[in-house]
Amino acid sequence: AYVAGRSARLAGDLETALAELARSARLDPNPAAPWREMAEVHLARGDRHAAQRDFQRAFERNPADPSVLERTALLPFDGAPTDAMA
Repeated sequence: AYVAGRSARLAGDLETALAELARSARLDPNPAAPWREMAEVHLARGDRHAAQRDFQRAFERNPADPSVLERTALLPFDGAPTDAMA
C-alpha cells in the first residue's frame, strides 16, 4: 500500500495516493513514511491543516527524519522552498 501510494503521488494521482497511504497507515501506523507521504499529498491538494497534522504524526514516529523536519519548518512558507531558500 505504501509503495502504491507513493508511486501514485509521484504520478500526480492524489486521490489514489491518499487512499493507498491511508490504507498503509491503517495496516501499520508505526512507520513515519506513510504519514509523511500523506502530508505531501495534502500539501499538493492545498490542505495545509491536514498536511501539518500528518507531518506531526510522522514526526512523533521518527523525530530524526530530516525531510519531516524540513517540510514542517517550511509550512509557514507554503510548504516549499523559495528561490531565496534553495
